[in-house]
Amino acid sequence: MEYLRLDEPFAVGATGVLKVRGGHEAPFVVTEYVEGRVYADTTILDGAELTVHHAAAPAGSGSAVVLRAWLTGARAAEYADQMRDDVQRSLDTDLAALARMLESEGEAADRRLTARSNASREGSDRATWSATSASLTE
Repeated sequence: MEYLRLDEPFAVGATGVLKVRGGHEAPFVVTEYVEGRVYADTTILDGAELTVHHAAAPAGSGSAVVLRAWLTGARAAEYADQMRDDVQRSLDTDLAALARMLESEGEAADRRLTARSNASREGSDRATWSATSASLTE
């Protein structure tokens, strides 16, 4: 991500512009937010929408963090073919950065991170990176 800029105060429905490295600017909207638990935004593309969803929930003695991304719309399959590796790499990078941030807030020596990645294609109008999940335990 090169930059992400909100055009109005942060809230569900707020809009902005983002630019991925080497890409073009694209409009996005905040589509879901639950403080400390969920953040999602949807990027509007020509003929498709890319939603990226971040969620955290208690799990055992720690937290489970799940990052998912999916494309919908008439051109979803076309975009999926073009973006698949970049989206998965971005989710993996985001998860690793989040884990580092969380671990730096506590005693990293007592924490363990496990992660896995998964991608699938669900037909011509939807593609999903169901994506990266992790469990951060104490």
